[in-house]
Amino acid sequence: MLVEDFAIESPHVRREEGAITSTYQYHTTEVDRAADGKLSIRPVSNTYEFRTETTVPKLGCVACSCEMLPKPLWGRSPPVTQRSR
Repeated sequence: MLVEDFAIESPHVRREEGAITSTYQYHTTEVDRAADGKLSIRPVSNTYEFRTETTVPKLGCVACSCEMLPKPLWGRSPPVTQRSR
């Protein structure tokens, strides 16, 4: 089912012409050990932006004639073999 019109209700998601862009905050913690053995713990936050294209790419169908197909190695047509009855 293809939905043409929809609304996104999020402060982190934007709908643009041909794409949907979202922002994501990744929160983690970094731990370091000093030379004297003490631990240093601090929060870290990284912001990522994701973009999803909403336009459908053009897909084509290639039609070719027999003249465009590669010829066999032995000439224009395969050798004829006789079948025994």
